Amino acid sequence: MATRNSGDFSVNNVLAFGNIVITDRQAPDTITPRLDWRDRSEVMVEGEPNLFAALQWRYNMAPTLQGRDTELKSILDWAENGANTISVRLLSGGGGSGKTRLAAEAASRLRELGWSAGFVPRHASQAQTIETSLRKFLLIFDYPEERMDVVRALVRAIQDIPDRLVDFPIRILLVSRREFDEWGEVLRELGPRAGRQELTVVGTLDVDQALGMFHETATNFAIQAGKDLPDLSQARDWLASDPGHRVPLVVMAASIHQVLTGQGGFGFGGPELIRELANIERDRAARVSQDAGLGVDGLSRLLSLAALTESGLSDQQCEALAELGVCESTGQGLIDRLKRTPWRRWRDDGQGFHLARPEPDRMAATFLALSLLDDPTHRLPEWLAEVAVPQGGGFSDVISRVGHDLLGMPLRWSSALEQALTKMILQDHDRAVLFLDVAEKEGTVFSAGFAVVISQQLLAVEGLDDDRRAGLLNNLSGFLGAMGRREDALKASQEAVTLFRQLADAHPEVSTSGLAASLHTLATSLFRLGRREDAFRASQEAVTLSRQLVETRPEAFTPGLALSLTTLANRLSDLGQCDNAHEAAQEAVTLSRQLAEACPEAFTDDLANSLNTLATSLSRLGRREDAREASQEAVTLYRQLAETRPDAFTPGLAQSLNNLANRLSDLGRHEDAREALQEAVTLRRQLASVRPEALTPHLAESLNNLAAALSHLGRHEDAHEVAREAVMLRRQLADTRPGAYTPELAGSLGNLANMLSNLDRHEDACEAGQEAVLLYRQLAAARPEAFTPELAESLTTLASMLFGLDRLEDALNAVQEAVTLYRQLSEARPEAFTPDLAESLNNHAAMFSNLGRHEDACEAGQEAVLLYRQLAAARPDAFTPELAESLTTLAAMLFDLGRPEDALNGVQEAVTLYRQLAEARPEAFTRDLAVALNNLATMLYDLGRGGDALNATREAVERMTPCFLRNPLGYAQLMASVVQRYLEHCEEIRNDPDLEMLSPALKLFEQLNEAQQRE
Repeated sequence: MATRNSGDFSVNNVLAFGNIVITDRQAPDTITPRLDWRDRSEVMVEGEPNLFAALQWRYNMAPTLQGRDTELKSILDWAENGANTISVRLLSGGGGSGKTRLAAEAASRLRELGWSAGFVPRHASQAQTIETSLRKFLLIFDYPEERMDVVRALVRAIQDIPDRLVDFPIRILLVSRREFDEWGEVLRELGPRAGRQELTVVGTLDVDQALGMFHETATNFAIQAGKDLPDLSQARDWLASDPGHRVPLVVMAASIHQVLTGQGGFGFGGPELIRELANIERDRAARVSQDAGLGVDGLSRLLSLAALTESGLSDQQCEALAELGVCESTGQGLIDRLKRTPWRRWRDDGQGFHLARPEPDRMAATFLALSLLDDPTHRLPEWLAEVAVPQGGGFSDVISRVGHDLLGMPLRWSSALEQALTKMILQDHDRAVLFLDVAEKEGTVFSAGFAVVISQQLLAVEGLDDDRRAGLLNNLSGFLGAMGRREDALKASQEAVTLFRQLADAHPEVSTSGLAASLHTLATSLFRLGRREDAFRASQEAVTLSRQLVETRPEAFTPGLALSLTTLANRLSDLGQCDNAHEAAQEAVTLSRQLAEACPEAFTDDLANSLNTLATSLSRLGRREDAREASQEAVTLYRQLAETRPDAFTPGLAQSLNNLANRLSDLGRHEDAREALQEAVTLRRQLASVRPEALTPHLAESLNNLAAALSHLGRHEDAHEVAREAVMLRRQLADTRPGAYTPELAGSLGNLANMLSNLDRHEDACEAGQEAVLLYRQLAAARPEAFTPELAESLTTLASMLFGLDRLEDALNAVQEAVTLYRQLSEARPEAFTPDLAESLNNHAAMFSNLGRHEDACEAGQEAVLLYRQLAAARPDAFTPELAESLTTLAAMLFDLGRPEDALNGVQEAVTLYRQLAEARPEAFTRDLAVALNNLATMLYDLGRGGDALNATREAVERMTPCFLRNPLGYAQLMASVVQRYLEHCEEIRNDPDLEMLSPALKLFEQLNEAQQRE
């Protein structure tokens, strides 16, 4: 490479962030890449273990790199095989996943091969130079998202340097919680030098790998702490019980906790273990602080605020915070006292002392919460401003990181942090401008509250141009939606659309894309408030505009089109336009898959989202197995994404698990559905602890579905408890914001009514059902287009509850009103509501029959069959099951009316259909086939065909036995009925029962009875 000049000196072989040049080591103030391994014994400070240090990679408490061979090879191959070029790549992973440890191992291996390799110190500035000793080198940036000025300067420095001027390999590794697409704006400037996806992604360990790390950490820590090695025999089971236990940081925390306490911390989860260790460190800091004259809380507060910085607090920052009341000493007296603590250290760059930033981050976040958020002082906003203002927009990444690291911790901590941040901005409105980046980029649920405050303050600035205002309003709508503030989100998105429409009329080439994006946001806001028709129109216009944009610049606007098509498919599905919904969803998946194949790091989440929508549309077309496959792929993709960026993608994983459970339930795979829902509930419970207003509704949704899955499995008590919690959560939400959450409360009440009915608590069930009807009646009176369908459905549920109380006339009135409403809806939108009308007619027929009104029952049943025949002819996959069910109901009506031959023909057709369905999907339809066979046997026997009746009940037993053996509780009642009917027919025609066939079921009944007696 040729020599270049930089300022007043000529430099060779130095990477300067603002300039790439070469020097003979004549540049001043150069630093070398650091690889800061420390001696393990240094974790002991004045006879006590420093637990922050013990959990850090650099102290090598677990020297064996467990489970990272493939990832390490990827890094080494990238470094060694790229010739003399400049290359920048990304290593991503969640907090505590061991990504920094992996990068350090790679640097060590490369050093052995003659490389200059290591980390860029966090205090490095844009003007800093890195000396590389005239050889190939690897620079590692840890947490680059919190050092965007440095990263951008680096990109500018190297993007135009041709490889012919590079005399040795230059490798730059970004170690980040963010995934690749969130770096797209920065890395795209480098073109192929940055690759098209992460170099590698770090996830959890398997059980054996985690166990190896557990034992190694325990052994080494026990030696340093002078402790006996405790009983670790439960470690394997604990690690196997939850993937979250196999995150490397949690593995080490559990191991260290066990050595310190010997009390069996295996009853804790990851967050609880981190909290236990943070408490121990806080107590240690309190003792040191008191001895140093800083007050009990002074040192802990300073360390907590250091955790919100890039590289710790300088002496000047400590003095400024002390003047604000952080501790009991100020000025030089403060510095003298800090000198007596082990946390004040000389900076690596030689630029004075600082109070080191505590690490690892999950432990530091919990330490911060215990010190600052458990009982927050009114001065906390001032303290936060002292550390936040110098960081500007990068502070949102800090907030997002801390928010996620507090998952599973007390809700009051997250609330206290958000309140303090809000006051920090409101105390000085000019501060909002410093955080402009927060309002202009997509955040996470953990930073949404902060982003809302920033956006609102920026929108209040006088002289803001319309284009900037429209963009801020559109983003504000998204932030408000993430917080659950649905009405406010709608208001912001409507204002954004109005502004973008005006701008697009004046300058379509510039502002049409903004209008399309704002219409997409508006569609989402309208849907969340139940305004389905309006949401459809907004999403349809967004698609139309996006298609026009794609025609001019496909590479720029195809992603927007794919996203708009996904939203349109959902809105079409809401309106019952299933074929059109499927067409839009399929196009969205096709486009998203093409985008993800070309650039997986940027578009995998869009693909997963579109697959979820496709699964829903396939399910509504009756293509249940195809729907499950699409949903399963979405879960797989979101799981991969959540491993690297849990703060961003855990909500998507939870939603996709919820959707997968619905698809599994459609197939009769209720145990698999329960497992998926249990995971979704666990994730959503953690998320709701951080952002309850936004995410408690999602938790209640999963709880509702979990109750249904438990009910299918015969676990009616468990189902009732889960459904009751869903009602409790939604009642709390509806009490605070009835306009947004009353519909969800009504839905949960209907679900609870069903669970109570399953327990024969008919009075309680009726009470819940009546409240649901009352709420929906009020909602439908105000907005009939949105809530009349739900009112009709709730009336159907109430009718069933009334029937359970023998209030047959009241039940009939309820179901008649439901039929009337569905008939009106079907006349207006037959594609959406004809299936509901047919189902309500079936229910109507059953009520008439129970009242002895057999002619009326038969008339209603025949109309239901007619409608289902038409639907099944058009979409057999979707409506053949309903046709079979309606034929079974009609057959019973005809039999009661004295038309046994017609009844027999109907039930035989139903059996034929159910046989076909059960052959394809036994878990979903064997139960229905058994019921139909029992009905067929009854009719055959009454017609004097006892042998044929026995054959029908025998088939029912044979079909049901495998299902009963797999799920005893779920099938016990029906299995008992089938066996009893079979034995009765054997006795009636004097035929010996087939005991060999009955033996498995009878043995299982005996076991169930014995278990019940033991209880």
